[in-house]
Amino acid sequence: MIAIIGGRATGKTHYIVALIHRLTHAVGPNLAITVTPLGDESQERWIEDFYTPLFKQHTVLQPTQPSAIDYRVKAPLIFRLHIGKGRQSRVLNLSLFDTAGEDMTSNATLSTYSNYICGADGIIFLLDPLQMSGIRQKMSSAQLPPTDPSASPENIVRALRELFERVNHISPQQKLKTPVAFTLSKTDAIADILDDPGSPILQSSNHIGRLGLNEIQSLHTDINHRLQDWLSPNFCNYIEENFANYNYFGISSLGKQPNTRGHIDNVSPRRVEEPFLWLLYRNHLIKGQAR
Repeated sequence: MIAIIGGRATGKTHYIVALIHRLTHAVGPNLAITVTPLGDESQERWIEDFYTPLFKQHTVLQPTQPSAIDYRVKAPLIFRLHIGKGRQSRVLNLSLFDTAGEDMTSNATLSTYSNYICGADGIIFLLDPLQMSGIRQKMSSAQLPPTDPSASPENIVRALRELFERVNHISPQQKLKTPVAFTLSKTDAIADILDDPGSPILQSSNHIGRLGLNEIQSLHTDINHRLQDWLSPNFCNYIEENFANYNYFGISSLGKQPNTRGHIDNVSPRRVEEPFLWLLYRNHLIKGQAR
């Protein structure tokens, strides 16, 4: 069970669609992974609500409604994964939860998802770079959405930590053991302000046969360094002190920004599979290799 969380407009729904598309068409064959929707409801939601609008009609998806408005938000998309071949293969059902950003901004609404978040085998936590003060200072106001203090990365990370303390009864001194992939979304939107065109944030990933651990570490180190400036050293210190099993990632679900009409002519996801593959690796479902 994988929980995908983040504030408003961090791109959670686009991320799920891009991830499944990449697993199906590119990454899966490289790592001997096949993925298919499981059950009629997941099949219908996947085709009608996600795949067709984005990859067939090239139209950006509407934001996920809060659980109080759309009851389906509380139901996961379920996929069947086959990992490996022959006698070494494993079959498992993957439950992906797409949460509304509005439900992540307070303890009261966050508790709506307490069972699956606190019982998840891994969490993909999307961080919106366009809500980071250090990035906003380097971009023109025309490129930026309004600030949303309640959905800031600091506030939602704190709310997540406090949720685990309440539900799983861990003390403030204990580090959270659940693997968490802290993932910088929309990296295509900040390409122009990166001072290093060779940054791994802007490169495509290439994992054949096994997860490339050196590549994962390089990206983690680069983003960790940048977050010290884009947010604050306090944010990174908070992560280090409260989470025992985490890694930083950077992804672009669309590959480029849509036009003003919400149309994108060529959806080309970048690095979206890495947070998910890392969670599989931390749960001993795929192998990694330093190279």
